Amino acid sequence: MARHLVRAVSWVVLLGATALVTVAVVVPRVAGATPYTVLTGSMSPAYPAGTLVVVRPVDLADVRVGDVVTYQLRSGEPAVATHRVVGVGWTADGEKVLTTRGDANAAVDAAPVREVQLRGEVWYSVPWVGRLNVLLSPEQHQLLVQLAAGALFLYAAVLLLRGWRSDRGHMPARHAAEHGAPRRVEPRRPARRRAASRTAPRPTRPWTPVVVALVGALGLVGGLGTQAYWNDVETVSGATVTSGSLDLLVEGQQSYTWTALDLANIAPGESTAKVLTLNNAGTTPFTVSITASATASDVALRDAMRVTVVPAGTVNQTSAVYPRAQSCTGTASFGPAALTSSATTVLSQSVTVDPWGSLTICVRLQLDLSAANETQSDTYTPTFTLTATQVTP
Repeated sequence: MARHLVRAVSWVVLLGATALVTVAVVVPRVAGATPYTVLTGSMSPAYPAGTLVVVRPVDLADVRVGDVVTYQLRSGEPAVATHRVVGVGWTADGEKVLTTRGDANAAVDAAPVREVQLRGEVWYSVPWVGRLNVLLSPEQHQLLVQLAAGALFLYAAVLLLRGWRSDRGHMPARHAAEHGAPRRVEPRRPARRRAASRTAPRPTRPWTPVVVALVGALGLVGGLGTQAYWNDVETVSGATVTSGSLDLLVEGQQSYTWTALDLANIAPGESTAKVLTLNNAGTTPFTVSITASATASDVALRDAMRVTVVPAGTVNQTSAVYPRAQSCTGTASFGPAALTSSATTVLSQSVTVDPWGSLTICVRLQLDLSAANETQSDTYTPTFTLTATQVTP
C-alpha cells in the first residue's frame, strides 16, 4: 500500500510539474512571450502579488480600454509595471498614448504610456507560481535558484548513475558477458534446504530524475518581476485666493465731463488752466498714460490752440489784470503744442499710482497771439483718453 501511495504521489508531482513548466516556461518561450511575477497588490483581486503573468508583444495600435499591459516605468530602464488600460488618447504631435490604473488604485497613473515603453499585454496568468519573487529580494532569489537548480540536477545525475549500476548488477549471465560484466556463479545449495528467497534491488524508475529536474526547472520561473504599484489621490481644500481689481477714477467718477475747462469768448493770447485728479480705487498699482486729440469747427482754430500738460502741476495766475491768463507750474510732459484729430501721447507710463492713491495733472489751453481772424466764433473740443496699466512684479 505504501509503495502504491508513493507511486501515486510521484505521478501527481510529475504531472503537476510538467503542467507548470509547460504553462510557465515552454509556452512563453515558444510563443515569444515573457513571464513576469506580480510583486505588489495594486492589481488585486485579478492579479494578486505572487501571480505569474505571461506577457506577449502587442502593437500599441491594437490595445483597447480594459486590456492589462506591461510597460516600462521609464523608457529604456528595466523596471516595469502591469496595470489596466482605462483610457486612450493622443498627444499634440499625434502620438497615441495609454492612460493606465491599477484595479485597486483610486487614481490613474500620473504619466501616460507611450509606444516605446510598451512591453506587451497580459496573455494569461498562473496564481502563486511567482510567490518566491515576492518573499525574496532579487539577489536572494537569484542565489537560491542557482543553488537549488544545481543541487537538484546533481541529484538527478546521481539517481541516473545508481540506476545504471543497479541494472548492470542484475543482468542475465549472457547479457552481462556481452557488456563485459563478470559472470556471477551461484553456489549450490543442499537439496534438502530450500533456497532462501532474495529480492533484487528495484532499479530506479526512469521518471524519478525527470521529476527532480522538472522541480529544479520550476525554480527558474518568474525570474522577472513586474510592479503593480499602489497610488492614491486626496484633495486638499480650504485655501482662498481672491483676484485683485484695477479701477481708475477721474475726480472720483467712472465717467467725467471736464466742464471746468470750458472757456467762452477766448481771445488771442488768453489762456485757461485746470487741475485733473486721477484716483486708484482698485487693489493693484498701475501706471497711467494719456493720449489727446482735438476737433474744431474750423481747422484754423484747432491749429492755433496750444495745449500744455504738466504732471503734478498747479494752476498759476500769471496776470492780475487779465483773469484769463493762467498757466501750469512744473515740468511739462507735452506742449505747448497743437493737437490734431489723431491721438497724441501727452503723458507716458512714467508714474505709478498705488492702491487708493492719486495723481494730478494740470492742463492749459491758450489761443496763440497769431490766431487768424477767421477763428472768431469757432468752437474747440479737446478729448483726453486715460489708460491705467497694471504694474507687473
